[in-house]
Amino acid sequence: MSQPSVDAEDLVTALENHSYEMSFFLDRRTGEVFPVFEDNDESDDDRARIDGEPARFVAVEPIPSSVGWEVMAAFVESLPPGGPRAALGSALGARHPFRAFKDVLSAFPGQREAWYAFHDREWTRLAAEWLEAEGIDATLKLRSRALDGGVAGDQREL
Repeated sequence: MSQPSVDAEDLVTALENHSYEMSFFLDRRTGEVFPVFEDNDESDDDRARIDGEPARFVAVEPIPSSVGWEVMAAFVESLPPGGPRAALGSALGARHPFRAFKDVLSAFPGQREAWYAFHDREWTRLAAEWLEAEGIDATLKLRSRALDGGVAGDQREL
C-alpha cells in the first residue's frame, strides 16, 4: 500500500481543536482528516464508517492548550527587545492569554505575518511528531504560503 498524503493544515486544525461539538479523525488509508460533529445526523455516515473499520481511522486528540501557549511564548522570545515583545509577553500573562495575544498582535501588523509563519512552522512540526507517535507512515503535504513560504496553493512534502 502506498504512503498516504496528509494535508498539514487539516491536521493542524484538528490538533488545535478543543471543541466539544466535534471530533476529528484521520483515515490511515487515504490521509484524509475529517470532522465528526456531535448531535448531527449528517455525521452518521462518518460514524458508521469509523465503527465499521476501526483500525482504519485514528481519532485526532487535540494537543493540550498549554502547548499552544508555549508556541506563543517561543515566538515572543524570538522577537528583539522592544514594544511588540514586551506587549505580547504581557498578553501571555493575561487571564485569557490566547485572546489577549491575538488582540495585542493586531496592534503590531508588522509582526502578524511573522507570527503566522512561526505558528504554522511550529504546529506543522507538532503534526509531524503526532503522525510519528501514532505510527502513521504518511507524507505531510504543505499547501499554504504561511506553511511553506511559497505561493498559496503550492504543495510541498515535509
